[in-house]
Amino acid sequence: MSNYKILIDSSVWIEYFRNGNIPLIDECLNDDFACINDIILTELQPVLKHRRRHDILEGLNAIEKIPLKIDWEIIRTYQLLNLQNGINKVGIPDLIILQQVISEKITLFSFDKHFRLMNKFLNFELLSHWSHSPFNTSPKNNNVCFHARFALPHRILVIRDW
Repeated sequence: MSNYKILIDSSVWIEYFRNGNIPLIDECLNDDFACINDIILTELQPVLKHRRRHDILEGLNAIEKIPLKIDWEIIRTYQLLNLQNGINKVGIPDLIILQQVISEKITLFSFDKHFRLMNKFLNFELLSHWSHSPFNTSPKNNNVCFHARFALPHRILVIRDW
């Protein structure tokens, strides 16, 4: 397992399952940088089970899972800072994700707007655009279209029905 980790938020996974054109996910999976937590799995799992996509669930469960160590005082502090900075309606699950990436120094990959807003006054590494890659600074061909691929070391799962 790599020491550098990127926590891939459910917003990114959902976009990946819908459109598939997020090369950074494939890079993270292939280079063993991707990680997940129980909140993100819990956001994705019910829909995947309902659609009988056990193959995808198996793939997600194969990714390194970072255990949650919730510090409620820090969560309350982050929520207060949000309110003081005019950011409303940030849910507790996202505050727990925020606390995890800050305390464990993990990069967060998310498309959620409130993470971009919180990143202006809280110190954490955020990837918020799918074409941004910490591994390769050369421009990517953003016109490539393909069905979603969930790459794991020994298989590729095609996801067409998200």
